[in-house]
Amino acid sequence: MFRTALFAAVMASALSIRSQDTLSLKQALDRTLSQNAQLRVQEMAVAAAKGGYDQARASWLPQLSFSYSYLATDDPLNAFGFRLQQGSIEASDFDPAQLNDPEVRTHATMALSLRQPLFNLDAARMRKAQLAARDAADWQRVRTEEGLTFAVRKAYADFQFLHQARRAAVAATAAYEAHEQLVSNYLEQGLAKRTDLLEVGVALNEVRNRLLEIESNSENAGNLLSYLMGEESFNRYVPSDSLVVVALVAGEATSGGRSDLRAVEAGIASMERMYEAEANDRLPRLNAFGEYKVYGEDPVNLGTGTFMAGLQLNWEFFKGTQRTHGLRKRRFELDKARTEMADAIQRARLDVQVVKNECRQLEAEIAVRKSSAQLAAETKKILTDRFRQGLEKTVDVLRAEAVFLEAEILLYQAISEFNKKSYELEFITAKNRQK
Repeated sequence: MFRTALFAAVMASALSIRSQDTLSLKQALDRTLSQNAQLRVQEMAVAAAKGGYDQARASWLPQLSFSYSYLATDDPLNAFGFRLQQGSIEASDFDPAQLNDPEVRTHATMALSLRQPLFNLDAARMRKAQLAARDAADWQRVRTEEGLTFAVRKAYADFQFLHQARRAAVAATAAYEAHEQLVSNYLEQGLAKRTDLLEVGVALNEVRNRLLEIESNSENAGNLLSYLMGEESFNRYVPSDSLVVVALVAGEATSGGRSDLRAVEAGIASMERMYEAEANDRLPRLNAFGEYKVYGEDPVNLGTGTFMAGLQLNWEFFKGTQRTHGLRKRRFELDKARTEMADAIQRARLDVQVVKNECRQLEAEIAVRKSSAQLAAETKKILTDRFRQGLEKTVDVLRAEAVFLEAEILLYQAISEFNKKSYELEFITAKNRQK
C-alpha cells in the first residue's frame, strides 16, 4: 500500500510537469539575448554614441549653405547699393535729387556659401573623445549581455533547485499519506493509538504547507525567467536540465578582462581627450571660405553674379580666467575618475577572493550534505520497514521522514548555491569576448 501511494503521487507530479513547457538553460539564454528589453536599450545607447562620433568626425567636412532674399526699400543708401549690385547704374542715378529721394527699389539676392575648416585642433580632440565614448558604450553593451547571462544562470539554478525540492516534497507527501493510511488501519485493528494518527496528520499538514511554499517560489522563479527572456506573459516552465554541480571557470579581475572595467577605461580616455580639446581651445582656427551671389531687380530673373573667397583666422587667445578654471575642473574630474578606476580594480580582486572562498566552502558543504542525505535515506528505509512490521513508534518514523526531506532539500540547495557562486566567479573574472 505504501509503495502504491508513493508511486501514484510521483506519477501525478510527473503528468503535471509534462503539461508544462520544458526549458533548458541554453534556450533561456538564447531567448534573453535576443528579446530582453535591457539589451535593446543598450543597443540604442551604442547607436547614440556612434551618432555622436559620426557628428564629430564630420567637423572636417565642408559646410555648404544656400540663401535667398527679396527686399524693397526707398532708403537712399540701400537703394543706390542695390543698383550697384544689380549692375544697373546710370549717369542719371547720380542726380542729387534722385540720390536723396529715390524711388522704391526691389532687390533679390541668391547666395551660395562654402566654408572649409583647415586647422582646428580642439575639434580633432573632440572627435577622439567621441570615439572613446563610443567604445565605452560598446563595452557597456557587452557587460549588459554578460550581466543578463549571469542573471539567467542564477535564476535557472534557483528554478532547478525548487523543481527538485518540489519533487522531494511530493514524494514526502505521498509517504506521509501512506503512513496515515497505515496508522488508520492499525487504529481500526487496535494496534495504534488515536494520538499516533493525530501526529501523522500534523506532520502531513506541515509537509503540504512546505510543498505549497515551494510551488509558490518555483512559480516566482519561472516568472523571473519569463521576464528576463522578454516574454509578454508569464509562462509556466519546468527545467529540462538536471541539477548537477557545474565546473568552476575563472580568470583574473583585471581591466584587460572585464568589460565593465574596459568601459570605465574608455570613459577615462574620453575625458582625457575632452581635457585636451579644452586646452587646445586657446589655439587659433583657420578656415577657408567662398561665396557666390547673384543679384536682380526681378525676384525670379536674376542677372549679375559676384564671388568672394579667402582665408579666415580666428584666435581667442584670452578669455579672462574662464578657460583656466574650466581646465582645472576637468583635471580634478579626470583624477577622480582614475582614482575610482584603481579602487574598482582592487575591489574586484577582493570580490574574487571572497567568491572563491565561498565556492570552496560550498564544495565541502555539498560533500557533507550528500553524506547526510545518504544516511537519512538509509535511516528512513530501516525505520519505515520496522514501522510497517509494528516494531517502531510513529513519532520515530515521522521524524525520519522529516529529516530525510530536509537533508534532500539542503543538498539540492547547496548544489544550487555552488552553481550560482560558480557563475558569479565567471562573471567577475573571466576574460570576455570582444565587443
